[in-house]
Amino acid sequence: MFAALRRLLSGALCGGGAAPGGAAEASTSDTFLYTIPPGAVPGQTLRVRHPGGSEIDVVVPPSAKPGTKLEVRISRDAAADVPERFRDLFAHAEQSSRSAGTALRSLKARLEEDIGVQLATWASSTQCDEGVSQTQAVLMAAMEVGDGQQLMGALAELKAFFAVPPSLDEATLEYCRFEEVRLTWRCLADAARSGDAP
Repeated sequence: MFAALRRLLSGALCGGGAAPGGAAEASTSDTFLYTIPPGAVPGQTLRVRHPGGSEIDVVVPPSAKPGTKLEVRISRDAAADVPERFRDLFAHAEQSSRSAGTALRSLKARLEEDIGVQLATWASSTQCDEGVSQTQAVLMAAMEVGDGQQLMGALAELKAFFAVPPSLDEATLEYCRFEEVRLTWRCLADAARSGDAP
């Protein structure tokens, strides 16, 4: 996150969302190498196409930087590792997690646009000082990595200086809700895979 903040403050920030430009290298096993693309930050989820053609989500590890090669393990049939009695739950949880991820990407695009407009509006204000600029940088960094809780915190701080449109508050709250939904479904899928499902 601090690397993203430094890029923000230096003005070298590229757009949010899944960072394009990473490269997947073929492998003969259930793993492949993926090169972290420019602009990707630790904690960011990237949509990666592996050499077989399908896409998977890969979370950038805390120590990874653009250019780092990751070894990504894939499963030919993700449900094959799931105990039979939990396969229906696993399939439902996986699908629900993907659906929540799709909603998050859509909400993130909407938030990026709304926040861009607000930042331009706030930049024209005479109330900008160093503290406000830092809070705006935190807001942009949170948006870049898709951290809803940080977005909410930065917006709350900015309310001390500027009017924040209710639609931006509502969209941020909705984004946080979908983050929780996706996390819940991922946890259920992991529990089903390990045989620990409720």
